[in-house]
Amino acid sequence: MTDTGNSVGQTSGEKSGLPTVSVVIAAYNASAWLKHSVDSALSQEGVEVDVLIADDQSTDDTFDVAKKLAEGDPRVTAIRCALNGGPGAARNTALNLAKGQWVAVLDSDDRYAPGRLAMLCDEAEKQAVDIILDDFIAQDENGVPLDERSLSDIRGPGTLTITDWIGLNRVAHGEVSFGYAKPVIRRDFIEAHSLRYDESLRNGEDFHLVLAAMNAGARVWFSATPGYYYTRRLGSVSRRAQDDHLCALLVADRAAEVRLNAMGESEALAFMRDRRRNLESLMTSERVFGAIKAANAATVFSELMRNPRATPRIFSHAREAVTKRLPRWL
Repeated sequence: MTDTGNSVGQTSGEKSGLPTVSVVIAAYNASAWLKHSVDSALSQEGVEVDVLIADDQSTDDTFDVAKKLAEGDPRVTAIRCALNGGPGAARNTALNLAKGQWVAVLDSDDRYAPGRLAMLCDEAEKQAVDIILDDFIAQDENGVPLDERSLSDIRGPGTLTITDWIGLNRVAHGEVSFGYAKPVIRRDFIEAHSLRYDESLRNGEDFHLVLAAMNAGARVWFSATPGYYYTRRLGSVSRRAQDDHLCALLVADRAAEVRLNAMGESEALAFMRDRRRNLESLMTSERVFGAIKAANAATVFSELMRNPRATPRIFSHAREAVTKRLPRWL
């Protein structure tokens, strides 16, 4: 586990009778957005909230902002991770300090809609589930909603099985991925099964945490209600498909395939293999575009020969890039 480093602040400990929720925030160079994110959690009504900010060794003043927020509100805890370990490691650092009945994930540049946590906790209790997910609203850096399909466009409310979960996260090009959904999880389930994020991952960590919980018997519900504002920000970790990050994700996916095979989950295993092929195509696409930028024709050729299945995805990415640039040229 990651060293928790220095921490400031603590939970309020008030006994209100309301559901208690520990909001976990992994923060890296997020000083410009962190207060907005934290405020959206602290303003939640119908629940008792504490916020755990794990600064992942930011190179800007993110930790200073986090400390100021903790000094101004006893419900906020600011933690300085000992090492830069990525979002999974930072969230694990915060999880080690969580005290709420529920644990809710919030990215440092995103925010909750008013009443989100109370609604999800109430729905989770009614459905007797261990994890609940809701829909998200994609927005740009200025908070302007983006014209994108939502999760509820492809799936209605209800229980999600392992097969459902993997089938909804196959990372096919143009797919609306449930991997962007931020879970709210019963903390006693987390502790009973020693669940933690895979710290080798810097992409896809939420997908694998929910999958691990399902493998441990977690009951999962999708509310289909939009309650999470997801920011598509250029340069954020979730928007970068770096080669080493994809390699780590493929390792985790292959390990998941082995477990699914041992469990006899044939349909889920087929979806997992489809997901792996899509990830391999994404990796090839990223390598090809990198080689094109570097004017390295030999690498372009070798990558296409190694994985010709990626060709349609490469052409699709290229067409999108040209389309986005057309208005500038006209």
